[in-house]
Amino acid sequence: MPAKLSYKVVKDYLNFEISGVGSPAYIVPESRKLWTEMGQICDAQSVHRVLANMRFKERLPIRFCMDIARYAQETGWSPSFKLALVTDAHNHMALNLVKSFMVHLGYEVEVFLNKRNARKWLLTA
Repeated sequence: MPAKLSYKVVKDYLNFEISGVGSPAYIVPESRKLWTEMGQICDAQSVHRVLANMRFKERLPIRFCMDIARYAQETGWSPSFKLALVTDAHNHMALNLVKSFMVHLGYEVEVFLNKRNARKWLLTA
């Protein structure tokens, strides 16, 4: 089951809702597609702050975390974007690993367990 992406323009940021399976069969090809779509939407809306609420049915495979981060760079995700990832507890560790790789690549990213804290961080200078 491919990942589903929807978004809403909120004052000062874009709110993405991402859902899907999250299994190895889907996450690798889908992550490239998601980074591309999200980057295009950000450019079209001229918004560089993103809150991405990620809900996957399965745990994200740890072995693909570096690939997920690298796909952001390969698909043109801009280092000028500020990204707050919100997830549930079972994917928190995997997304923190993705965050570590992305920070190393020059991106501003943070992972949260709730939208309130993510929004607060996202809207700080």
